[in-house]
This record gives sequence, C-alpha cells and structure tokens, in this order.
Amino acid sequence: MAAALLSALVAVPQSAHAAGTCYPVSSHFAGEYYANPANWGCATSPEYRYLNGSFQEFTKGEMVWSPSQGTNMVVSARRYGTPQQGFLFHWGPSDPYNYDAWLTRVTYNGNLLFQKECTAGVWGSGCGRTIGGLYVPYAGKGHYRIITEGCDVSWTGSHTCRQGWTIPVDIFL
Repeated sequence: MAAALLSALVAVPQSAHAAGTCYPVSSHFAGEYYANPANWGCATSPEYRYLNGSFQEFTKGEMVWSPSQGTNMVVSARRYGTPQQGFLFHWGPSDPYNYDAWLTRVTYNGNLLFQKECTAGVWGSGCGRTIGGLYVPYAGKGHYRIITEGCDVSWTGSHTCRQGWTIPVDIFL
C-alpha cells in the first residue's frame, strides 16, 4: 500500500522545499494545488486515507478526495487573507455525475453555522453542474467543517441526492 500511495504523489517544486518541511502533493490534489500554489502554501502532511477517500493538509487549508461523488471529486477549504476574513470552500469536478443544485452545510465548533443551496447555471450562484465554491465568513476562532452534495431538483421542488454528502473537509481559524 505504501508503494501505491507513493506512486500517486506528485513532487512539489524545489522552491517550496526551502524550509525542508513540505511533503509531496497527492495526484488527487495536484490540479487544485498547482493552479496557484501560493494560495495553499506547503503540504504539511502526506496524503492520508480517510473513510473511502483521502485528505492532505496544507499551511493554509485542507483538501479531501471524495470519490463517491465523482472519480476526481476534491473538496477543499483554505484561508482567505487573514483568519478573521474567513475561508474559501471549493468542490469538483463531480464527473461523471452532474446536478441541478448543490447543498452545502457548514458547522462551526460542532454547531450548524449555515446551509446554503446554489442552483447550477444561475449567474452569480457560485456553482455549475459539476463544480462550485463559496466564501465562508469568519464566525470566530475555532473548527469549521464543510460538506456538500449534488442534487437533482424536480419541477415540484423536491430534491433527489443520489451520491450523498462528500467526505467532510475541516479548517481551523
């Protein structure tokens, strides 16, 4: 298993190893990470198996691979500016699944902070049929946990959410 895990890792650029504490970035998280490495900072842990997926911690956040919601589904949370400015939550892609809407639930220190629904394709909603994201404002110092699930919505407004909630992503501000 260790050999299989190591073969799934992608090297971090040498400049990121300056302090000598960075781990390789998992191939599951490479796309999100390499889109802008400065947004994430150093990988502070190796990839760990978690439930039926995996997670990896970074200086500025955490990424989770949640394959039950799509082969390449990654949910991530990273600090935005200072901790008092909150954080950004992102998910996707959910291929081969696509949805009419996404439900996102955020807890703060174990209590529901909010639940939001965004409709795919509605301008300004923050989500598409396979991806999405939202900004979570700072509610205080502590533990935030975020999950999302894709749903199809009937003409009557009822929701069918076949793949269920993603593996949770956690961030501490």
